[in-house]
Amino acid sequence: MKTVCIVIGHSPSDGGCYNETLGMNEYDFNVVMAGQIAEKLHRRNVKPVVLYRDTYNGMIEDVNKTGADFALELHCNGVSDKGVKGSETLYWSKSVPSKRLAERLQKPIAALINQNNRGIKPIEQGGRGWRFLRYTNMPSVILEPFFISNDDSLEMALTLREQLANTIATALVEHVKGS
Repeated sequence: MKTVCIVIGHSPSDGGCYNETLGMNEYDFNVVMAGQIAEKLHRRNVKPVVLYRDTYNGMIEDVNKTGADFALELHCNGVSDKGVKGSETLYWSKSVPSKRLAERLQKPIAALINQNNRGIKPIEQGGRGWRFLRYTNMPSVILEPFFISNDDSLEMALTLREQLANTIATALVEHVKGS
């Protein structure tokens, strides 16, 4: 049975980007969605391992210890311009298997979110999340399915969270079965 490691970006003490209007941060959104993705993977005979992040360096070691076949870290984008919308998936620029995983996930997520497909983004040393993407021992991606800083995007994501979890799980299962 293949294993997928799901890392919840941020933590209760560092919630990540925060939407003041709706009173929600990245951690609060993704802790629920991680459980939904895990349940859907389990039902489809893919073993999920959900990790909660305490420290960044320790988290990478914890991911590697799982022996997972693939890893994804759940985040939400956020910028000061509250009008920015869209989804993107980050991967280590030198990893072809991670690029394939990013492509597999980004297309259906962007279709569901239906805002601005910002595409897959190759990350180099020093870029967002580069240590996770570079130092995990398996193909890994960082999902940024929407901008939590945009009120409309967050409201849409809250409405579609179950569907988003299903979309992510379905793409993961297809990728795992094809690998």
